[in-house]
Amino acid sequence: MIKRHGPVSEDIARRYLIELIMAIEALQSKKILHRDLKLANILLTSENPAEASIKIADFGFARFLTDSLAGT
Repeated sequence: MIKRHGPVSEDIARRYLIELIMAIEALQSKKILHRDLKLANILLTSENPAEASIKIADFGFARFLTDSLAGT
């Protein structure tokens, strides 16, 4: 997206970051560990940066968090 549209504004970057944090919190609340979170696995729902939302993809390495993994 950056190659096509150039850098996004600070407001859009902030919105993307908030959405990413909310997505990670949602996974955490369901006790899911993604284990492969990287830019290639963070997708946007639209070509237009101002309209796009964040989606997390590729759960191939994901695992459910168990008590032994949580350290309890």
